[in-house]
Amino acid sequence: SESRAYDSNETKDGTVKAAGAYEASHSLTSYLKSGDEYIAKLKGLVRNANSRLEVWGIDRTALVELPEGGTEPEEIPGEYSVDVVTSIDESAGADGNVEISIDTEVEKGIISGDVTVNAALKTLLTRLADEFKFEQPVETEGS
Repeated sequence: SESRAYDSNETKDGTVKAAGAYEASHSLTSYLKSGDEYIAKLKGLVRNANSRLEVWGIDRTALVELPEGGTEPEEIPGEYSVDVVTSIDESAGADGNVEISIDTEVEKGIISGDVTVNAALKTLLTRLADEFKFEQPVETEGS
């Protein structure tokens, strides 16, 4: 989320608004295998005040929903920020997995731009899509 507070100053001509500080934050959720090495690394980000988390937000729609005969784009829209981690919460494990909730505050602002689509990004997105395939339960007769 992003916000900016405004202060009201009364003048003889009426109220004038003055822009205050810009603030931004992220609330992220990660699903990991119980005991995954990244759980400790993520917890370390909140415990070590000098640690930062790079946050990338991308719109992968252009990669997933190609028009017939279309080619993959070389760039996709995205946002980038460097955040301080303010809290981490780990859910009780179920089926060998845990849910990690992460709250952050953005330093210096969010940068919008284009993200280059390279082999490493495609591999990461494919792996994530395969790991988290959602299958809609279908009710069958007699069940």
